[in-house]
Amino acid sequence: RVTTMTVAVNNNRRKDTPPTWYRVTMWNGLGDTVCKYVDKGSFVICICDRLTASAWINEQCEPMATLEATASSIDFSMNRRGDNENISVNDGDIPF
Repeated sequence: RVTTMTVAVNNNRRKDTPPTWYRVTMWNGLGDTVCKYVDKGSFVICICDRLTASAWINEQCEPMATLEATASSIDFSMNRRGDNENISVNDGDIPF
């Protein structure tokens, strides 16, 4: 099974710049666990194996691009909202 979420990365050095958005893909149990504990707006740290960029032309003939990453681990123990448990999950820790 595959799960995908969009993650915003803020530039701490230049607060006036917009965030960079990544499409993060998780496989098998890692995605199931993230779905259980992460909500929109949650603070997460994604450890990723692979980062790729994709480009295409949309229906209005405008160039588009996306940054995609495959997560091997997600850490949400630093959740700023404080309403989730302190859990760090590695893909290898999941038994299925």
